[in-house]
Amino acid sequence: MRHLPDLPRHADGVFVEDTAVVLGNLAILARPGAESRRHETETVEAVLRGLVKRIVKIRGPGTLDGGDVLRAGKTLYVGLSTRTNAEGIRQLTDCTVADGFTVRAVHLKGCLHLKTAVSMLGDGAVLANPAWVDLAPFSDYRVIRVAKGEPFAANSLRLGEELLYPAEHVLTAELLRAEGFAPILTPISELAKAEAGLTCLSLLLSA
Repeated sequence: MRHLPDLPRHADGVFVEDTAVVLGNLAILARPGAESRRHETETVEAVLRGLVKRIVKIRGPGTLDGGDVLRAGKTLYVGLSTRTNAEGIRQLTDCTVADGFTVRAVHLKGCLHLKTAVSMLGDGAVLANPAWVDLAPFSDYRVIRVAKGEPFAANSLRLGEELLYPAEHVLTAELLRAEGFAPILTPISELAKAEAGLTCLSLLLSA
């Protein structure tokens, strides 16, 4: 685990996931859809240069937030949102195809990022709020729907064999247990006030 320096002028800097997409030895530096967040990528780039072999950047007019990129093996599902546009998705496609990745655009409505609406649980399943995301691209997965009254409950974080899950969404956590998962409950109530989920708070690097 590595902590980056504080960014007092960038209150959203804690949501470090949005600054980059890391795929093994390739890192794609994002161009956040919110202009106020674009300087956040500078400190992230400095750290990534010592951790990956190749860095590419999303260029304007493209925009891309890491929270809109959901990886499943060699497939990248990318939310077409208010923060990620079609040009950003095109550039992401161009810079990952040589590494064998397929990019699939996913339409959103009513939420900020794709991972607010759907996340990978493992074992061929996704957790989703179908009111906020077009689930057609996920037709090959078993879809577990969030509990009624918990619209923000679709964000989970898979770390190896462990599934971290926000402690605040108690009904959906029970659904996950009934489906055979063992969520490790993690309190994030203050961060959730900014529509944050567990995935927002880190960049995951694979060996």
